[in-house]
Amino acid sequence: MMPLHLLVANLILGLGIVSSWPVLAGQTTPSQTPSEKTHQQIASEIARYSRQHVQQTMPSKTPKEMRKDGVYLLVSFSMPEDNLKEYFRQAKQLGARVLIQGLVNNSFKETQTRIMRIYMTAENQPDESTHAGIAIDPVIFRKVPVSGVPALVFWSEDHYWMASGAGSVEYLLRVLARHDRQLDSWVGWLERRQQGFLQGGPTTEPRPKLPVIRANYKVAGEYQTFQIAERDMITVMKEGIAKVDWEKVRQHEEEILKGKLHRGPGLKLPDAQSPRTFLVDMTMEYPEDITDPTSKTILVKAGARVNPLQKVKWPYAMVFLNADNQDQVRWARQYLDAHDRMYVKVAVTEGDIAEAMKALEHRVYWADTYLLQRFGVVAVPSVVKQEGERLKVQEYALR
Repeated sequence: MMPLHLLVANLILGLGIVSSWPVLAGQTTPSQTPSEKTHQQIASEIARYSRQHVQQTMPSKTPKEMRKDGVYLLVSFSMPEDNLKEYFRQAKQLGARVLIQGLVNNSFKETQTRIMRIYMTAENQPDESTHAGIAIDPVIFRKVPVSGVPALVFWSEDHYWMASGAGSVEYLLRVLARHDRQLDSWVGWLERRQQGFLQGGPTTEPRPKLPVIRANYKVAGEYQTFQIAERDMITVMKEGIAKVDWEKVRQHEEEILKGKLHRGPGLKLPDAQSPRTFLVDMTMEYPEDITDPTSKTILVKAGARVNPLQKVKWPYAMVFLNADNQDQVRWARQYLDAHDRMYVKVAVTEGDIAEAMKALEHRVYWADTYLLQRFGVVAVPSVVKQEGERLKVQEYALR
């Protein structure tokens, strides 16, 4: 059920109420090291990536914002760990994203554990030299396609160059450079980036631009490759979806929704003990400038105090009640019968919203904490209406 504050969005605004791919371990915030990522975080990142980007085929003309242009090093955890660490270091030097095809043994936890071992030293400290970004991307593994790893892939304009073989990243880059001299600048740049202190230190010059790739090209180097141990994530997901009893899922979700609607929002307010009426001033001070998003014109300056009821007329009466209290439900029915229902909004603080709608023969919404606080409602049943430049809150004692 849509929260009430969405229904009355115009009122709230009028009242001045201002309210690339996921990297599994390589892109941490300044305060977060890779070792601090939880199983839940890595699972969420993989799931988010799968929902947004996994698709069996790609259109021949992919929108620019969805293209996968870049440099990638395709690996598998079938490779020895020491080898993987070195490949991650070399990928970081080249600025290549490391890709795997799927989860290690179809396990989020095991995948994270294996990644953390690459990113950490034997003393369990972050090894910055290995912190190349890593992601799961079965689409590129299919699109190339690749049968063994490691493989270096340049992807541009929906075309690729790929070299595979268990040589260094520099070796694979040189293999591709023999195919197209556009990569000579990459080879030279990587050499300068790797040079030692006695040679003047590594270069700080920016990485060359991606080459223009007009046709697909694959070449196998002189070295053998490793088999890809991880199963294709797309296949795994399809198999999982095929096993789901969707009717059972639907019924389960329906029961959850029914239970939620039956419980209501759970905002426990006391019953009104005696009739009481008070006024609420809606004036608020804006802590920041409010600007027109298009023209950037300042509409309200920071520090200004504004009462929207000086400018607008709110024609509704808003009734708040506890739907678990049948006396309050009967009272609300009488209130509705005595007023123009078109201008009465009903919100429950707790109780079964479906039963309330049936009893009142009127649409009913959930109240929320912020709306109660903003309108000054502290007991039920209460009615809130505009009176002049303020809101009037009336509490009704039913006993």
